[in-house]
Amino acid sequence: MRGVLLLLIIAAAAMSLSACDLLFAKEYYIVSEYNTGYVETIPDSEIQQVRDYTSLMSAIENLIAVRAGYGSIRTLNYSGDILEDVPKAVNTIIRQTPLGSYAVDYIRDDIHNLLSYYEIDITIRYTRSAAEMANVTRVPGVTEFYDALEVALVNLEYTMRADIASSRVTEESVINYINNYIRRSPEIIPETPAVTVHAYPGFFAPRKIIVVSFEYSMAREVLLARRMMSQWRDEEASARLDADTGSEIPG
Repeated sequence: MRGVLLLLIIAAAAMSLSACDLLFAKEYYIVSEYNTGYVETIPDSEIQQVRDYTSLMSAIENLIAVRAGYGSIRTLNYSGDILEDVPKAVNTIIRQTPLGSYAVDYIRDDIHNLLSYYEIDITIRYTRSAAEMANVTRVPGVTEFYDALEVALVNLEYTMRADIASSRVTEESVINYINNYIRRSPEIIPETPAVTVHAYPGFFAPRKIIVVSFEYSMAREVLLARRMMSQWRDEEASARLDADTGSEIPG
């Protein structure tokens, strides 16, 4: 009897300990989010350093030239008021530079004072695609501009984009040149397109991006086929004329 009682006491004690274990297990069960502690930063080698307003302008334009969406700029013995120069540079680039006025929607700047220098985080949003910006061709002069315009006409392109430093190229001069070229070469241009010409930041600027758009009523493939047919007919007519002229020559 004593043996049975002892077994019951041991069993009860074991159950009591198991219940305590479960209680303490619940009390110490903790769930936490995994955090790597990683913060994305830009390597120092990729941070442009500026000393004055001119180099600040160049640094922002460098970002636009490669269509960067984000970049950092750091001052180095800066001569000037960086807090005034940054918004001034941003406004000038968007309103007065060719690529900025052509391709940029807005530029956001965040200026951080880091004791001995300032760091400026630049965020840029664009209105043009990477392809549109890459297709802007730098031409050295007026002659090269009109050469590029002729190539666009011959290839029946829809848009020509050129970066030029000249006041001699105007909207009127571009349209007149196109009309004269089409009159001289009707066999090359099977249809006279509707033409629009825009300049960024404007035709008044010493340097500008000129965008010429051509609107045709038919697809490019159709126009090319019509050109080939027209040239084939001209060649056939010329061959018949040569044959008729040759048969009239006495043997």
